[in-house]
Amino acid sequence: MGKGQDVLNNKWRKNMSVILNEDSTLEEWCKELAEIYGNNVSVSVYPLFRWSQFMNDVTILAEETRRKRYPESIPQIARILGRFLDFIGAYLNRSPIPTFPNTDNDRWKVWQSLADLLAASFQLKSFEHLPAEHLPEGLTRWILAKYPKVCSKCGMKPCHCVVEPWVFENRREDLEAYKEYKKYIKNKEEANYKLQNELKKMEPDNNLSLKKFFTFFSGIYRNSYHKAEIDSIVMHLSEEVGEATTELTRLQLIWLAPVKIFTKKRIEEIKNVVEAKTVPKLHKIPELENEIKKRLSVLHKELDNLVSNKEETKNKMRDLFGEKFPINKGKPDEWVRLWFIVKISEKLKEELADIASWIAAIACKLDEIVKINKNHDGSEVGSEVIKELKSIYVSTNTLRPKPRCRACNQPQCNDKCLLEHSCSNELVEHIMMM
Repeated sequence: MGKGQDVLNNKWRKNMSVILNEDSTLEEWCKELAEIYGNNVSVSVYPLFRWSQFMNDVTILAEETRRKRYPESIPQIARILGRFLDFIGAYLNRSPIPTFPNTDNDRWKVWQSLADLLAASFQLKSFEHLPAEHLPEGLTRWILAKYPKVCSKCGMKPCHCVVEPWVFENRREDLEAYKEYKKYIKNKEEANYKLQNELKKMEPDNNLSLKKFFTFFSGIYRNSYHKAEIDSIVMHLSEEVGEATTELTRLQLIWLAPVKIFTKKRIEEIKNVVEAKTVPKLHKIPELENEIKKRLSVLHKELDNLVSNKEETKNKMRDLFGEKFPINKGKPDEWVRLWFIVKISEKLKEELADIASWIAAIACKLDEIVKINKNHDGSEVGSEVIKELKSIYVSTNTLRPKPRCRACNQPQCNDKCLLEHSCSNELVEHIMMM
């Protein structure tokens, strides 16, 4: 075979879609599902529209479980997982390189749209304690940062929060509960250290597969799932979705806000707000005093350096946003906006990791309720949800199974399909006056 044919074959393989199955990574699912709606659907550039579709599916699940329609809930949680992976993939794989348009009405826009800002936020370097070369930015990284193979609160596997629930519920208000909680903090620190060393010894790209995603969380929390009611678990998912929505709207506010809001005076006000929300805890838990004062001192220094140490700020922003980020064209006061973006982005990723954990929890609980996992050893957890996810999004009517829109059955969805299938049952009932 000639060299030219090799080049063509390599190019063809590079452009082929991944065959999505239970062994495909979360990141592969994210990328492939996002491409269904990424090119020909106009509203896909509006992150909050995409997110609202995900939120709507969560409310439908709540209604299904309230009515105890558990078999019907399995395809619904599969749709929720699909929406979730699609949302992350849409912006994790979007080109994040910003441009500086002319200033218009005192507004400084590094990014032309909220979609571009969210893409930059998802692709920002985060959780620096995890080696980037072994765990690229993406959902797996965010999950392991929050859940280093142990519970995010007690730092143990299996989770021991159910053993002393009063400790975890009252740790922020009660001195005795906080004293007990301190021993669990050490568990989490040790787990993080162990994970870092494990990743350094492994080959690059340690992303979770879809199958391992379910077994990962069931291995930590299966004892908790067993005791919890399904309605309670769905409520927890709704709570985390609400918290992620708050962070998304914060990003939108920062993108829309005029430059003049981000001033040195604003920095002082931020310090005051943080102190006002933190210092009262000292009266309830005196042992926190040194730790809180230390963290406030670090925050003050970090905020002061934003505008006083220009070169250090430039270097830090370049490291976070990439070498091509046009930091020289921004003004020091405007870097406060970037600081907010960095903080909110990492918080948003934590919330997305929490959402992932509760999606897995619901799948595990539904397995238990409808007796799908007959051997009850946890090895098949999530298998029915995976089967439903594949039936919804992966066409098997072609030589190479490929992702496709669940409504129009096309690999590239469009506005026509979205409009035709956007009528909810409630809207149909209203139109027909039923």
